Amino acid sequence: LGYRVAISGDTVVVGSGRIGGESGSAYVYTRDAAGNLTSGWTQRSKLRQGALSHGYSVAITGDTVVVGAFRATHIFTRDIAGDLTSGWTHRSTPPPPADRNWRDNFGNDVAISGVTIVVGASWAGRVDEDSTGAVYVLRALPSPPPPSPPPLSSSSTPAAGNVVAAVIMTVGGYTTATFSTVEQTAFKTGIASVAMIDASMVSITAVTDVVGTGRHLLASSSVKVSFQVAVSSIYFGELIISRIKTAATSGALVTEFKSNGMSAVTSAVTTSSTTMSPPPLPPP
Repeated sequence: LGYRVAISGDTVVVGSGRIGGESGSAYVYTRDAAGNLTSGWTQRSKLRQGALSHGYSVAITGDTVVVGAFRATHIFTRDIAGDLTSGWTHRSTPPPPADRNWRDNFGNDVAISGVTIVVGASWAGRVDEDSTGAVYVLRALPSPPPPSPPPLSSSSTPAAGNVVAAVIMTVGGYTTATFSTVEQTAFKTGIASVAMIDASMVSITAVTDVVGTGRHLLASSSVKVSFQVAVSSIYFGELIISRIKTAATSGALVTEFKSNGMSAVTSAVTTSSTTMSPPPLPPP
């Protein structure tokens, strides 16, 4: 393990070449917390295609990995673009060049940029102990998943035409009278934490009491919080909504709210969500 390595953002791919009698593998590791240099790393996938010396060379860009083997290259892509916890799937094995010879050592090195891969064949043209070597440029990638979105930062500010992820959430343990400015700040911080964005991107648009029925008609033990997150694309909006829903369902969001100062919170349920573009500003 560690015969070849490559890195792209928060993802590392490590080639083993060949281990004992095995054909070799490549391993994908991702940072536990995106962008956090002090974070640990977790193995997410073992990429193996059964080829001799699979993992002899590796390359990565974004959500695509190229693995070189003896006389072959294999392409893998992340199952969910941009999701560091996602698995990986073999997508294709580009056909080798017509002039390739089985002794050329085709696949001994690989590189990738965009949808173009470059494959080295260090023994091409070999005569006795001498060889000129060759490099092949291939454009044989499958249709890639949606591109990984650019990193979010506190410098991201809403502007005309930006996309917003709009969410309505029922929060237990509060009324409009008790859901003060302090609680609202804690709410935005909690949402930002589970969505892995900056709190400045979250804005609360409305807070209303959830009124009961029957004997509890006048009793309110929860509030309906409408909020928006300014994002740069529909894809990013759906990703953020998915993270918020997952955290709400698992209970992680309530835990996050409490750790940020919402001591009275009892539940957090997403009741509505959508991703949309705000209407254009009226002409001056």
